[in-house]
Amino acid sequence: MKTKPTAHSFARSRLGQLGCALLFLLTVCAGQAALTPFGNEFTYQGRLNDASGGANGRYDFRFGLQDAASGGAPIVTVTNLNVVVSNGLFTTPVNFGANIFIGYALWMEIGVRSNGTAGAFTTLSPRQPITPTPNAHFAVLAGNMVNGSVTSSKLAVDSVTAPALQNGAVTGAKIADGTITPADLNVATFGATFWKADGNAGTSAGANFLGTVDDRPLELKVNGARALRLEPHGSSAPSMAGGYFQNSVDGYHGAVVAGGGTSGSPNSALGNYAFVGAGHGGQAGDYSAVVAGAYNVSPGQFSLIGSGLSNTNLANYSFLGGGVSNFVAAGASGAFIGGGSLNSNLTGSSVIVGGLRNLASGGGAFIGGGVNNVVGGNASTLGGGSENQAVGDHDTVAGGQANVSDGGIELGHATVGGGQENVSSNGFATVAGGLRNLSTGYGATVGGGANNASSGDYSTVSGGEQNIASGSYSAVPGGSFNLASDDHSFAAGYRAKANHPGAFVWADWQGADFASTAVNQFNVRARGGVRLETAGAGATLD
Repeated sequence: MKTKPTAHSFARSRLGQLGCALLFLLTVCAGQAALTPFGNEFTYQGRLNDASGGANGRYDFRFGLQDAASGGAPIVTVTNLNVVVSNGLFTTPVNFGANIFIGYALWMEIGVRSNGTAGAFTTLSPRQPITPTPNAHFAVLAGNMVNGSVTSSKLAVDSVTAPALQNGAVTGAKIADGTITPADLNVATFGATFWKADGNAGTSAGANFLGTVDDRPLELKVNGARALRLEPHGSSAPSMAGGYFQNSVDGYHGAVVAGGGTSGSPNSALGNYAFVGAGHGGQAGDYSAVVAGAYNVSPGQFSLIGSGLSNTNLANYSFLGGGVSNFVAAGASGAFIGGGSLNSNLTGSSVIVGGLRNLASGGGAFIGGGVNNVVGGNASTLGGGSENQAVGDHDTVAGGQANVSDGGIELGHATVGGGQENVSSNGFATVAGGLRNLSTGYGATVGGGANNASSGDYSTVSGGEQNIASGSYSAVPGGSFNLASDDHSFAAGYRAKANHPGAFVWADWQGADFASTAVNQFNVRARGGVRLETAGAGATLD
């Protein structure tokens, strides 16, 4: 067993001798007709000492090529086994492979161990710098640079400089497509030759333009995605699709999708000269527009949806301003919904200003707002409130709750001014307000109160409670539980009953009915007496 070598016993290499040998081989081979190319191997000579002086025996050597004098990891490592060392001297070939020595500074780290052992290598220090002689392998590459065979793989990085190029040698055919970047351009020359990126002066309309001269669309992109598409349509007006790349004008001419759109919910034109401004899921038909919002659809002609969510306008010449889930039916030409939610306009020229779940099904009808109101008559009006109905033509419900005006299709003109659960159900009949009042006579009126009924034609109940005017032209001015049941009759007070034509009945506050007994009879019940006063003097009748 040989004495283990120490790091300090490593002898300096004689790599300079290799250079002489290589030069000699190059000189001898230069005259040969068939040249043999260099290999990648060179000879390394060194001296190895142990404790007794120059080492003797057989050793294993490990050679590692490094890119720094210390630290790092080896670029490539080779191991030579069973190398003879005599009096400390040894010679061994080393082959690090092809294209290793290409002109960069390198160091060699050597490890040694006794041959035939499986122990670790002892690393000798310091690392040995590779002197220029081994880099002569780099000159082998020059032999390959003949007959036009120079490629990028045979040139060192950044080795070709401008003086090495012949003037005019680089042409468009020699430049790979797509390899010229903005950094390669002379901006000043480029801007003077082509359309400038920082503005242009001295242009002529028509002669200078950005665009195409063939029947093909023009697209502008941002971040690699289409942002604007201009589509030609022959002699017709071109169309424009902006915003999300799936937005479409679908071949229609003069159509515009200005922006908006999203994945699975693009904006699109459904007709010529359609317009969709922004939002997503918007659709517009011929000459129609959807300005913004989401899932708004206006496929009719000359119609509009301003904004909002999930609104549908199917009619021509109609308007839907916004809101949520409002609907204009296909036959409702000229209809209007201002906003609100879940409102429906089914008939032409009708108007719903706003509110919730209102329905206009009569032509020229009007609903100002409120909740769950219905206008079914033509040219009828419902101002607001909730659950009100204007059923007949030219009917009116001003407001309140659960009121009904139903003057009929031919007569109409019934009115409920307000209140709750009031019904005006004949032509020109009126309930001004109150609670659960009923006006069923033609031209009849209930002014207010509660549970009053005016069923005779042109009859009137002014107010009070549970009063009835059932005779034509009859009247109950107020009070309670009064009845004017015949024509031109009059009942007032409490439990007055005018049961004959022309009868007048007034009853005081007593718990019994007081009724007329003859035609044109004047009846007064006054348990407290009757007092008449004239010219300052009064008379009392008992």
